[in-house]
This record gives sequence, C-alpha cells and structure tokens, in this order.
Amino acid sequence: MKSEFSKNIITLFFLPKRLSLMYSLYPILNSKYANCFKITSDMDFLLQKDRNEVLFIVGWQNNWSKSKEKFEKLLKLREKYRKIAFFEDNASSESELLEILPIVDLLYKRTVYVDKLNYQRVFSDNRIFSEYYRDKFNLVPSENKIPYPRLKNLEDLKKLRIAWNIGFGTYPLSDNKNKITSTIYKYFGTRGLRLIPYKNYFKNGLPHPTNNKCQARFDFKGYGNLVGFQRKILQEQIIGNVKFLTGKIPLNEYNREILNVKAMLSPFGWGEVCFRDFEAIFNGAVLVKPDMSHLETYPNIFKNNHTYLSINWDGTDLTEKVDFLLSNNSFANELRTNAWNELNEAYQNIDQKVFQIIKELSS
Repeated sequence: MKSEFSKNIITLFFLPKRLSLMYSLYPILNSKYANCFKITSDMDFLLQKDRNEVLFIVGWQNNWSKSKEKFEKLLKLREKYRKIAFFEDNASSESELLEILPIVDLLYKRTVYVDKLNYQRVFSDNRIFSEYYRDKFNLVPSENKIPYPRLKNLEDLKKLRIAWNIGFGTYPLSDNKNKITSTIYKYFGTRGLRLIPYKNYFKNGLPHPTNNKCQARFDFKGYGNLVGFQRKILQEQIIGNVKFLTGKIPLNEYNREILNVKAMLSPFGWGEVCFRDFEAIFNGAVLVKPDMSHLETYPNIFKNNHTYLSINWDGTDLTEKVDFLLSNNSFANELRTNAWNELNEAYQNIDQKVFQIIKELSS
C-alpha cells in the first residue's frame, strides 16, 4: 500500500471541531490505511512546506468566497496541489460549498440528494424539509436568512461524492469523551488524534431491549421556526401517549434509558441524519424516523421497512405505526436486526471505504 501511493500520500487538513475529531476522522484513524494520510491543521505548513500532491480538506469550511483571505488561500492551494477535495462534514444535506466546486476536484458530503438538481433550488431556511413545512403549514421563513450558493455550471454536480455519515464515531454521547478529546487535541495536536478512545460496539452481539416503549426525548427550541417545526409537530402528536417516553433528562440517565427501549423516534435536526439514529441501532432499538428516501448516505441504515420504520414528514401516521411496531415483536426484531447487520457490515468494511477514497483522490 505504501509503495503504491508513495508519490501521492494525502495531506489532510481540518478545523478541529468535535464533529471532525470524533466522527469525520473515525474511519481514517481506524483503517489500516491511516498512514497514507499526513494530518495537519496548519495552513501555513500546507502553503509553504508540504510536498504532497493531493489535499483532502476535512471540516466545515463555509463562506470561502465571502472571505477574501480564505478565498485567496484556496486559490494558492489550487496552484500548488494536483488534486484538491473537500469533505463538507456539516449536518445538512444541503451544501454551503457549491461556490467553490469549479475550483476543487471533488466535494464529499455525509448525505447527498438523490435528485442532484435539488442543489439548484433555493429552499426556505436552506433546508428541503423547511420548504415542505413552510408550504404545508403556511409558516414564515426566518428573516435575513442568506440562501446557500447555487451552481452556474450543472456539470460541476458530477464532483459530488458520498463519504460517510456520523454512523462512524464515538458512542454513546458523553460530556467526558468530549472533554478528553478536546484535551488530547489541545496538548498533542494532530499527533494525538490516534489517542482518542473508540469502542468496539459489535463484539457482544445485538442487544435485546425489553422496555416496550418508544423513546422520544428531544426538543424543538433553538432550531428556528422552520427547521425545528418537524420536532414540534411530532411532539404534539404524542402528548399524553404512554407508549412514548418524552421530556428532558440528564445525559447519563438518557444513556441508561436507551439501553433498554425497543424503539427510538429520531426527527431531523439541523440535518436529516442525527446521533439518535445510531444510538437506536447500537442499543438494539428500532429506529423510527421521518422518511429519508430523498437522500443517499453511507452507512445506509435508512431502508424503509427493512432497517428503519419511516413516518410521514407531517407525523400523521406516527402513533399508528408505533402502535403496530410495539405490538409486533417479529416485525420489530426484523428491523432492528437488519439495521444492526447493516451498520456492523459498514464497520467491517471501513478499510475498503477509505481505500476507495484514497484510490479516487490519487488517480
């Protein structure tokens, strides 16, 4: 492997945020090809000292064209590197980086629209689901929300790729893990990234929860009128329904609870794919979620009536479907087993996924 890519070892640059450190980098740091990546967060090193030919930028680098300094640095990087690729690891299926697609070679994302022409549409609050709620419920979009950039040349859509979503990462969510990761990076920089603690979730087999409830502890405040509206109407559907566990509890209590519930309701957040999706699967629960058929992603745990139970975006079928799920053990076991196997297979194939990206970047 080293000899095959010795002339094209990939330099990886990212902004050190939690999503990048604990999720985006997980496959790279846990693959046998980790040494093919020279990891740095030093832009001056890239511009002045690096001698590699391929640059893979991981992290949410928004507003490149709005910042003259950022854009000038990007142009300098373009002159230096034979190939430049971005991994835009923000939550949304939308993109804030379409404006730089003409300059870079590839743009990887966590999720990509099935219909790529959606990247030419301008959505209210920059979300396809926000547009849906605006139209269906006559809602008012947020004021002064700047639309994401659109492409001038549709040919550039061919540069879009799927990397991986937050299915790869550190679970369960933990304040202590966040602090440990931040401390490691603070004192050891990129050299300490391989010290970040990861867990083998699959060594003990599929869990068997016994609490015949659907956990639905999420909030809608802080997301804005449109982005958070789905969460609001789903909560309204289940008020007083004893089959759902609702309300806010401390994180450590939350993590104990999800070890034993048979289902978890996971609405969209800032994006469609959420931590709750994978918390459900790792703990053997059935994922209940608004329909995801408009997206492509990896690992793909969003196969309706196979790996998850989809509901309408307006939530009108939520209680009916959850009632059926909780009263049909064979159906529930089929869904949770399929989801577990899908995610387990993706973890077993981390090497192949990383190699696929290395091969594409180095070609």
